[in-house]
Amino acid sequence: MKLLVLGGCGSIGRNIVRHCVENSLATTIIVADKTIPQIAQMCAADAAAFESELVTFVQADLTREAHVERAFGPFEAAAAGDSGGAAVINCAAETRNGQSDETYEQKCTQLSLACARRAASTRTRFVEFSTAFVYKSQCKKPAAEGAALGPWTAQAAAKARADAELLGMASAGTLDLVLLRPAFVYGPADATGLMPRVVCAAAYVQLGTKMKLLWDAKMRVSTVHMHDVVRAALGAATAAADALPSPPVFNLADAGHTDQGAVSAALGALFGIRTGFHGKLISNVARLKLSDVVDEANETHMAPWAALCREKGVGSTHLSPYIHKELLGHNHMFIDGSAIAQPAPAGLGFRYSAPAFDPQLLRAAVQQFIDQNVFPAVLTEGGAPAPVAGDDEEDEDEAFAEEAAAGGGAGAEEAKADPLGIHKAKRDSLLGPGGKKKPMI
Repeated sequence: MKLLVLGGCGSIGRNIVRHCVENSLATTIIVADKTIPQIAQMCAADAAAFESELVTFVQADLTREAHVERAFGPFEAAAAGDSGGAAVINCAAETRNGQSDETYEQKCTQLSLACARRAASTRTRFVEFSTAFVYKSQCKKPAAEGAALGPWTAQAAAKARADAELLGMASAGTLDLVLLRPAFVYGPADATGLMPRVVCAAAYVQLGTKMKLLWDAKMRVSTVHMHDVVRAALGAATAAADALPSPPVFNLADAGHTDQGAVSAALGALFGIRTGFHGKLISNVARLKLSDVVDEANETHMAPWAALCREKGVGSTHLSPYIHKELLGHNHMFIDGSAIAQPAPAGLGFRYSAPAFDPQLLRAAVQQFIDQNVFPAVLTEGGAPAPVAGDDEEDEDEAFAEEAAAGGGAGAEEAKADPLGIHKAKRDSLLGPGGKKKPMI
């Protein structure tokens, strides 16, 4: 098998490369990325995989046509006349939130289309990493591959546009495609899936206060472990074309249907901190000034994170507690990842190695970063998940709302006219008189 891994120095890409090298799954691996491996903050095992004689690195900015040629040229030369199979796995994209629409159009939509067209020109299997953020938020039933789309981040909207074009090419028979849509990824090298929440939690070791998240414990945050993402991608790369469903789309999510409660309990156990939630009513009030609330929360976390890193001897790190407001709205990531586990042609017969969110695997990912000296050594001993601390704010809100609904209390009349169901007195207690923001976290 000859592989071209686009965006191969990213979190998923480097894990694909390492897995292939360590398990002798490919005879040639071409890695293309704008970032060179030496400055990609890899762990020792990942860096060693890139030093393998099986791996050739090509520095390429895949938004540029000449660099697409630079990446595909050596791969096509290696694959020519080889009966062992060949595939392109595209992990390249702008993954940071809060960038401009133009940036996402260039680095997500157009990049994927340009690389797919090049793969199509040689009839090479093209495995595209999209995202489960393309689905409309829903909490009653997990989103399967045919669920309604409703991207709730700008990056996901750009991915959805690319998906539509790629699926059109596949339907027309011009592209041998498999499209993967992972939920929140956690595990080795993850820096943009669950890890920002982990970093936030670590900041509370320094703050010494209770970490309280918006919304409640029941909000869905479907997860998938990095090792399963890697194995699924390689399964997609090698599956026979006549064994694929139409359209060739697979969600990647474990069957545990992870929620915020499970993640918060794990974070509390990892760092020995108290965790809880603001509840729906307070969170709805915060939504009125979400940009301000999120800005203040990020400011609250950045300073103690930096101080903790200094205290523990972490000189430089790519990890950050910053979470963009797009990820803090009331959007459920509730994903059905079971289709890929079905026998062909409905699925790939894939088996998840982590069938549910596993706090011990999250601990292992943090420990790897500690070993790299990019995460402060603040893990607690043991690691059994702790119960989430009582949501006293939510209880308080419910009592306040019941009082208003029953006609009691000074704010009952205001409550009737308040679309959020929270009367002025409560709103002022949260945001300040006249709606002036007060700290939420």
